[in-house]
Amino acid sequence: MKGKECTAKWSHIVQLYNRCPGYRGVKLVPKLTAHHILPHLIPKMRVKHCTQVFSQSVGVGLACMAELGALDKSSYETADLLLFFDDLFDSVNGSFSEIIGGKKYRAAVTPTSPHHNLWN
Repeated sequence: MKGKECTAKWSHIVQLYNRCPGYRGVKLVPKLTAHHILPHLIPKMRVKHCTQVFSQSVGVGLACMAELGALDKSSYETADLLLFFDDLFDSVNGSFSEIIGGKKYRAAVTPTSPHHNLWN
């Protein structure tokens, strides 16, 4: 990423799912379920499951667990890839006239919007 060779691993996402902490029934990454992780349970042709894995919450969850030492530091590379794809999905699906929820790529593309830097 950004000119540096990195390695993202599906095993990091599986480890996050298996070690994902929770408190009083609330999980760190609540949308990450067995239907996102286990190949025989992943529904075919369901974009929703893909976008939920390649999301800001899973990327930040991975980075947080790596920072705390609960996951290997190489999880940062996987987290960075997930965050990149989340931004990329937002950049082609966004149509809001202004930035909402801090997600700058969900806004409409304009001649001066940050989309151009992401795409180049």
